[in-house]
Amino acid sequence: SEMCIRDRWNNLVVLDACRYDVFEQMVHEFLDGKLFITLSPGSNTIQWLKRTWYGHYPDIIYFSSNPYVNSRICVRGFCAKDKFKKVIDVWNLGWDETIGTVPPQNVNKIVKRALTAYRLRRILGCKLERFRVVIHYMQPHFPYITVQKNINSMITELSEIYNVSKETVFLMLLKALLNDEHKVIKVLRRLYAENLRVALAHVANLISYLDGTTVITSDHGELFGEYGMYFHQTNAPLPLLRAVPLFIVK
Repeated sequence: SEMCIRDRWNNLVVLDACRYDVFEQMVHEFLDGKLFITLSPGSNTIQWLKRTWYGHYPDIIYFSSNPYVNSRICVRGFCAKDKFKKVIDVWNLGWDETIGTVPPQNVNKIVKRALTAYRLRRILGCKLERFRVVIHYMQPHFPYITVQKNINSMITELSEIYNVSKETVFLMLLKALLNDEHKVIKVLRRLYAENLRVALAHVANLISYLDGTTVITSDHGELFGEYGMYFHQTNAPLPLLRAVPLFIVK
């Protein structure tokens, strides 16, 4: 979807693991614009990266909270360092150990600082090529930042002990605590929505700082018990993992 509008955006905001239906419910609280539903080429981030950014993009600066896109190494066959004009390692620069992820306020700080430097160089007469930016937030993807600070160390420890993902540990804890599948799904949805709400507030704050047309989308969706599955730990082309928002900010 992003490549179909290749020449129509200056800034592409990627909200990691953002379901269309949850995004649709709250985006207009924060932003004005046109919302479309589109089909992601992947059911997880690596699939999306490989099928979206399959060429070379010398005009794009990629601010990435997701370590799959980094300037140092290739990850699972995706070599961001060879594809873009520059990759800014937000996943490293903005990491918050207390919540086990990059909070959106740290993304904003890094983007603003970098763009200010580029603009200052242009004002001072340094020759700079025109560029576009991709800003990849980790939210609404797990961890859920409104609760994670209190339990992050425990989840990390259990994840390492049992050699399973942190999402799986969190789900196991919820199931053990609530002992009711419907309550588990309700809690997961609420925490996920809170993650998205926090992210959208920070995206809205950043928009006025960006030049040109801004488009918001996602790499893939998320599951809350549909098909008996949670999160997005599958390569299957499931509709709820492929249907993502495409929002053109007014």
